[in-house]
Amino acid sequence: IVAEVEVSGERKEAINEGFKILADYIFGNSASNEKMAMTAPVLQQKSMEKWKVKFVIEKKYTFETTPQPNSKEVNLIQLPKKRFA
Repeated sequence: IVAEVEVSGERKEAINEGFKILADYIFGNSASNEKMAMTAPVLQQKSMEKWKVKFVIEKKYTFETTPQPNSKEVNLIQLPKKRFA
């Protein structure tokens, strides 16, 4: 599960803005006011004229139990499981 935002602008500024929005969410700006651990890596991807910035949600959460963000900018996305070496 990832929390994702899309931000416009030059890469550095967009990534910083996206990081701030996501950090606000994981530090408790959710419907349950629950704080979550920061995970690594922070993912970033160019998408047309915007940047997608993503935080991976802690493994202890399911899609159903992940705190719902208060910000409409933050989207929760369930990705297929993958194994990396």
